[in-house]
Amino acid sequence: MSTKSLKIVILARDKTGQAFKSVQQETKKTTQTLATLKTVLFAVVGSQAIRQVLEFGNTFQNLQNRLKLVTNSTSELIAVQEELFKISQRTRGGFAETVELYQKLALQSQSLGLQSSELSQITENVNKVIAIAGVNSVQASAGILQLFQAFASGRLQGDEFRSISENIPPLLDIFAKELGVTRGELKKLGSEGKITSEVIATSLLKETKNINEQFGQLSPT
Repeated sequence: MSTKSLKIVILARDKTGQAFKSVQQETKKTTQTLATLKTVLFAVVGSQAIRQVLEFGNTFQNLQNRLKLVTNSTSELIAVQEELFKISQRTRGGFAETVELYQKLALQSQSLGLQSSELSQITENVNKVIAIAGVNSVQASAGILQLFQAFASGRLQGDEFRSISENIPPLLDIFAKELGVTRGELKKLGSEGKITSEVIATSLLKETKNINEQFGQLSPT
């Protein structure tokens, strides 16, 4: 081999070695970058998970405090919590919303003479009627608020009647049936203060079978 050819071979080998070393360095940098990115992602996901756990803990504590106001012992509190969780599962409703509805009803239970089992049944029926109506969470919350106010005031009329008519209309059909009137006539009875909290509670309990049948026809979501 001539001296010139030998120089070319040596030069080529040198260039190849430098290129290979350069590739190794770039690969190492890429690996380090990916490792750093992975660490950052884990940190972000971890902080979100921790925050979600803390938020859940705070939410659960708030719900438990609500139920403590309407229960008389730890055993009753636990039993009510378990029953409301089952109701939320059966009705495909939110647990927090179910607890809120039960607690608001329970605050009026003494004046209505309702037992815990009846409160649970009314809560389940209202949840199912909301599902039957196919309304969103905002409408459901607005309707429940007005229903509670009707229980608190002792009658459904005015703004409460209008809100339920707009947000959970099937409830009015239930009340109308109990009073033996049409939906149109029901509004007049409302203005006269004849849709009392007793009428509301009684009608919701009486309609349990029909509500269950209608709810059973819904497709699971």
